[in-house]
Amino acid sequence: MEAKIRKMFFVDRTLIITSLAFLWVVLVYVMTVVAGMTDILPAQKIVALGAGIIAGVSATIGLVALISHLKNNKTELYTEDITCAPAMGEEK
Repeated sequence: MEAKIRKMFFVDRTLIITSLAFLWVVLVYVMTVVAGMTDILPAQKIVALGAGIIAGVSATIGLVALISHLKNNKTELYTEDITCAPAMGEEK
């Protein structure tokens, strides 16, 4: 069972990190496009870029906290998932 728990945690952590990387790629692209707009005022650019950075940092902090929570409680969380999966008709 410990091997299954480690595998499930690895998969979850990998998905979280991948989604976080994708989020930052999208944010950097959008912030680059916004910064390249010539018809908006510099103050508007600063507000838009600041909002993007705040959103990215907030999401990053939340996902890092999620990984930490999963790591600290993986035995309880994944054991419950493994034991309840057959009752729900899923195979784990």
